[in-house]
Amino acid sequence: VSKRIFTVPTHQVNVLLLSSSAGAGTYASGSLKYARITNLDNENFIRLTFTSASAGTTKNKCVFKLDPLKSFVFTNDAYSGSGIGTAFDAFQSFTNVKGKADTAACDVEIFVATT
Repeated sequence: VSKRIFTVPTHQVNVLLLSSSAGAGTYASGSLKYARITNLDNENFIRLTFTSASAGTTKNKCVFKLDPLKSFVFTNDAYSGSGIGTAFDAFQSFTNVKGKADTAACDVEIFVATT
């Protein structure tokens, strides 16, 4: 279990990294069991961007709005979506979650449980 609180500025920064193996600041994607990102700010939202990458190139992206004093929970690294309203494609594994505060910097809490 890992828990930390840090500030997300108004420019995009890494919030959570996943890879095939754990490392400094990176969790092993195959061992992710539970993750919670909580916006501790009481006024501003945070934009969370989930991306997958291959050879350093972003392949898929999904963006969520995390309102003030709310949490975003996920239990694995699989996601999918469609930008044109067609059927969802195969699930991809995200490798990065980035955060960007809307109007002013926001404190966030990250809680991650792995095996």
